[in-house]
Amino acid sequence: MELLVTGAAGFIGSEFVRQILEARPAWRLVLLDAMAYAGRFENLSGLDGGLETIAVEGHIPEGALEKAGGAVVRSRLGDLPAKLGDRRSGPGGTLPPLLVLGDITDASLVESLVSQADAVVHLAAETHVDRSLADPGPFVRANVQGTCTLLEAARRSPKLRRFLHVSTDEVYGDATGKGVLDEDSPLAPTNPYSVTKAAAEQMVFAYARAWNVPALVVRPTNNFGPRQFPEKFIPTVVTRALAGEQVPLYGDGRQVRDWLHVSDTAQALRLVLEKGSVGRAYNVAGRNPMENRDVALAVLRVLGLGEERIGYVPDRPGHDRAYAIDDSRIRAELGFENSRAFELQLAETIRWYRENRSWGNPA
Repeated sequence: MELLVTGAAGFIGSEFVRQILEARPAWRLVLLDAMAYAGRFENLSGLDGGLETIAVEGHIPEGALEKAGGAVVRSRLGDLPAKLGDRRSGPGGTLPPLLVLGDITDASLVESLVSQADAVVHLAAETHVDRSLADPGPFVRANVQGTCTLLEAARRSPKLRRFLHVSTDEVYGDATGKGVLDEDSPLAPTNPYSVTKAAAEQMVFAYARAWNVPALVVRPTNNFGPRQFPEKFIPTVVTRALAGEQVPLYGDGRQVRDWLHVSDTAQALRLVLEKGSVGRAYNVAGRNPMENRDVALAVLRVLGLGEERIGYVPDRPGHDRAYAIDDSRIRAELGFENSRAFELQLAETIRWYRENRSWGNPA
């Protein structure tokens, strides 16, 4: 199996890569990442067997070489298929993942990579709601145009067997008054981020219908865990508290989110990739719905701090009050289960940030 993973240097992508390397060591992994602000070469450092990095002349995203550091092999686009072919015909056993520094909107680069892949796991995306409210343009470019670029290559591929698109529970919009939503519930996104993710999903299913692209979609709830970029909620709470600062909460802090550890998300992606039914969407929930205020208080308790460290700030525009999804399908059909209790995972996450205080700063 040759597997192409986009967004592999990100939070979820790098955890997925680690799990695949452990579970399927004979697979050939090709990783594509533009190394934008949330992509970190450190996320992929220390992989068993190492990592080979390639930069294709004329197709290198701005700043990617500087972030990658270390030894980067320069290549030409025309040489890339031969390079991938050499990996397939090389000696048996484990080969190190091949990281290609590139952008998912780069049609010729994407075509070269997708045409060689047996499966694509598409994680590359702009993901932060606050950023989408400040500037929707990059979200349209990455989430919609980037997904379309991959799909165009996928529909022309002679060998592609799986195209797994990673979405979000936010495509359902605010669940207030709607109850728990399953995969057949209508999509009703409410902010630029979730709108672009819903649009990308609809493109995926359109290509599946029109051109038989072997598509699957996963919709996870809010992720957390080590190495998450500090702008996200739980790392924001942890890093601000560790720095002796106030922990900011939007509005009254009563917004409800369901928390899913990144290792469980990666497990779900592996299950859907290997055993999911083509043409299906799969919700993935942590089954840990909590108000933001209660999550912040839980973090503060672990750190031995009190409620006085919370500072309430004006709510963001159009803030969804609650998300709630039913993930019975992936549990019943594919046997998905959470690996550990939320409290243990949260404590482990806090410990990691405490021991890695120099890791990243909000941008």
